[in-house]
Parts: sequence; structure tokens; C-alpha cells
Amino acid sequence: MLICIEPSDRQDCTQCQNPKNAEGGLNGYGKLAVERIATSLHDVAHDVVQLMMPTALAKSIDLSVWVEPELPPWIFSDPTRLRQVLLNLVGNAIKFTHSEVGHPGKVSLRVDICHRMYQEPCICLRVIDNGIGMSNEVVDGLFQPFTQADNSTSRQYGGTGLGLSISMQLVQLMGGQMVVQSTQGKGSEFTVELPLHEAHPDPIQFSEPDASLSHKPSIPGMAQAQVSGKLILLAEDNETNRDVMQEQLRLLGYAAEVAEDGITALEQWRTGRFALLLTDCHMPLMDGFELTALIRREEGAGPYKPIIAVTASAMQGEAQRCLDCGMDDYLSKPLRMNELGPMLAKWLVTV
Repeated sequence: MLICIEPSDRQDCTQCQNPKNAEGGLNGYGKLAVERIATSLHDVAHDVVQLMMPTALAKSIDLSVWVEPELPPWIFSDPTRLRQVLLNLVGNAIKFTHSEVGHPGKVSLRVDICHRMYQEPCICLRVIDNGIGMSNEVVDGLFQPFTQADNSTSRQYGGTGLGLSISMQLVQLMGGQMVVQSTQGKGSEFTVELPLHEAHPDPIQFSEPDASLSHKPSIPGMAQAQVSGKLILLAEDNETNRDVMQEQLRLLGYAAEVAEDGITALEQWRTGRFALLLTDCHMPLMDGFELTALIRREEGAGPYKPIIAVTASAMQGEAQRCLDCGMDDYLSKPLRMNELGPMLAKWLVTV
């Protein structure tokens, strides 16, 4: 089945291209916002695959990437938001794909030029898998927030509705559209189509995104990290976000354990093994705000350990709410390596 999600309001797309509104992902009015800067599609695609490779290997899935050599080296887009969309799509593809005898799981990310949108050349980013696929009914409601495939699929794999809904909005804000083709039992193909506007960046202004990925420090074991006072507890309910953030921490040289909700995180934190808590603000059962308040209450007058908020919301007042409930600092999703590294270095003190 084929379904296209077209931009519903192109005026909003233009209004939200203001880089001043895009830093935290939402402008002051609570709307999603994107930048329009020089972007290397080659770097974005390879960064995404590198971050998701450990997850794919853990499931024995062949994850590959191919970028059309004829593409312009730079185009105008939002590299952070584009990376966020692709991480969601690739993460979902891996989640709903499995390998078994006679059926090796495969997920691929392909970037090339196509001519579908407005009969003009555009960029096509395709995420293709040979996983469980979807029925026509599922595809019809796929981009509605909180929509799940069905009860049995949700229990086995987890939901994707909110992530896909936000991804669709981001693609629309970048002036593009999303196309989905899927056959139940055979796999799915998600295609993001974006305008092809070639850019010529100032080499001083624009640098290689996530250049720190090429320098991989040695990763301490859990016991070693605990002794050195650098063991991190990561509280995040979204599976794809957990995988990506764990890989980012690993690339920065940090060992981390994960908790899928606030209640589990509180139990793990009470063991006293962790030097820092990196927590999502909005989780089921117990959110990051309540989790922080309970930890601070149990710590009493101190000493206390740093808690860093990770939030997808940059609405006015959200940062202050994090600080008011006892958090020490905050980061916006999707996490950027050049922000995460200095933040951890700021709050973690070597024993």
C-alpha cells in the first residue's frame, strides 16, 4: 500500500525556518521548528548507521548505507532534525525485523536523487527492511500520535506512533513529504523526499558533524566506571533513543546502565553505584520530574549527585521546571555529541 503525507501548511514551513527558533526543537510558541543550513547528506546518513549498528548486530541484522555519488556534497536542510527522523525510521526498521534460518534480516538506508515531488529533482532518503510489514489498515493510521499496529504487535515490539507522527511533522517543516510502502509479512519502505537546494558552506563556519565519532576512547567496564566515579544511569523509555544515547555515551568513553521508566530508575539509583543520572523528562509510570524530586528528598541535606534532564520540549518554562524540581542541568533531544560531551565533563568529577 502507498500513502503520501503532504505538508498541510507551507506558510508554517516558511515561518519555522528561523534558526533562532530551532535550537531546542520547539519555538517559543510550542511549535516544532527547523533550521536551514548547509548539510552533508553523506555525513548524516553514515552517522545514523554508525549509531544504530550495535543494535542491528545484536539482532544479526545486516544494516547498510548507500549514498548516490552524484549528489551535491552539501544541501540546505536541518542536519539535526534530519538525523532525528532517520534514527527513528532506521530504529523502527530494526525493531520490526528479525533474522532466522533462511531469512536473514536486512535494513538499508539509501540516499539518491528522485523526481517525484513537484516534478523537480529532490532528495530521496529510503529506509528499506524485510521485516514484518504492515497491513493497509495499519498504514492508514500510522502517523497519528499514539497509534499502535495492534495489541499483539505493541506488546511484542513496542509502539512507534508518537515518533512517526513527530518525524512526519519535521519532514513537512523541512519542505518535504514522506511516502510509505508496506506489505504485511514482506517488509516496509519509508521514503523521505526533500527539496534539492545545493549549498556552498563556508569551511570556517561549517565543520564535519559529530567529528568526535572518529576518535573512540577506550570504554571502562561497569566496575571500573563505578570506582572512578563515572558510572552513568540512563533513564529513557523509548528503545531507539536508548540505543542511540548508549552508543553516544560509549563513543564518548562512558559506561552506562539503562532504565526503561522512572520506577526502575529509582530502584537502580538507590544502589548507590551511579555518579550521574541522565533522565528523560517524560516517561511512563514515573516521569523525570517526579523521579528527581524523590531522589532529592531521599538525599536530604546532601551530599547529592548530579541529575541532567533530557527533554524533547523546549517550550518556555520547561528549562526552569527542570531546575525547580532539583535537576542540575538539561539537554535537548536529539542529543548532540558536541553538547553531551562537555555536559558530562562539567558534572562528573574523577575520584
